[in-house]
Amino acid sequence: MVVALNQSEVINNTAEYLIDSIVPAVMDRFSPLLTILKAVGIIFIFYIIYMIARGVIRWKDHKRIKKIEEKVDLIYNKIIKKEKNK
Repeated sequence: MVVALNQSEVINNTAEYLIDSIVPAVMDRFSPLLTILKAVGIIFIFYIIYMIARGVIRWKDHKRIKKIEEKVDLIYNKIIKKEKNK
């Protein structure tokens, strides 16, 4: 019995065979690279979280330093006034 296949069926069968045979081989080769990329991605996520936390802390520190600066200026002005009165 001879089965007649048209051209599209032959191409589909060939493509399926190539995908089934090549993809596992390619994935085996790139497996270490994918592991490295996953590790780099995780490190990058932690770095972004660290930078956000650092930004919040610096913002709070900046506000605190600004208040201290205002208090120092107030004390400085009081000292200048007392020296002028002498």
